[in-house]
Amino acid sequence: MGINKLQEKVMQQSDEVRKLKEDFAKLRTKELDEQKKIAEQTAEISELKKDLIKIQEITKKLAVELNAQKKTNAVKKELQGIDENLVEEQKETRNEMKKENCKLKIGNICYFTVIFGKYYVNYTEANAICKKSNADVGLIRDEESYNEIMKYLIKNMPKSETWIRIWTGIHFDPMTRDVTPTNSFIKWSQHYPFTGISHKTSTNVHLFVKSKLDLRYQLMLNGAPSRKLHGVICEILI
Repeated sequence: MGINKLQEKVMQQSDEVRKLKEDFAKLRTKELDEQKKIAEQTAEISELKKDLIKIQEITKKLAVELNAQKKTNAVKKELQGIDENLVEEQKETRNEMKKENCKLKIGNICYFTVIFGKYYVNYTEANAICKKSNADVGLIRDEESYNEIMKYLIKNMPKSETWIRIWTGIHFDPMTRDVTPTNSFIKWSQHYPFTGISHKTSTNVHLFVKSKLDLRYQLMLNGAPSRKLHGVICEILI
């Protein structure tokens, strides 16, 4: 073998070695790229797992809250049903009380009275007596109503009494002579109403009812709300 051929063969082998090195370098670069991609994918999968865990936790929390809300709604619905039943029962009770207490009906107003055989009731107690029956202390709006109420009181007054005093819901200002409500009917006795600074506490109007059927003897007076009277006239709007 000549020197030229030997050199040619050595160069050929050097080219093959270089090519092998280049191929190896490419393979190495490709392997590193794949490892990098795998590392990035692994990191993404790890983040996705964390997000999935968060989503699962949120889902569980929402499920618990939804279940609690369902229970709350069920309780509210049940309570609403109870409230509706109570409202109906209260309406029926009020209607029954109205029927029971409608002793004297004038227009859309039912009146009833509570009378004791002695001076027993101040205005605060009179108000409480009416409220106990879901009523208010009675007002007198016109002369016709006044006459009917007086007849009713005369008929129901204790036989042992020749006269009684009964609270109304009408108020009077001894200083200004103003009556509240302003549309109230008033029929003062001869020496009434009490007015002026010396009678400034005489702010409540009551009925002076005599056993005589003649309405000329039935009158209205004003006095202090602390005064004890025989009873009260109550009213219920229907």
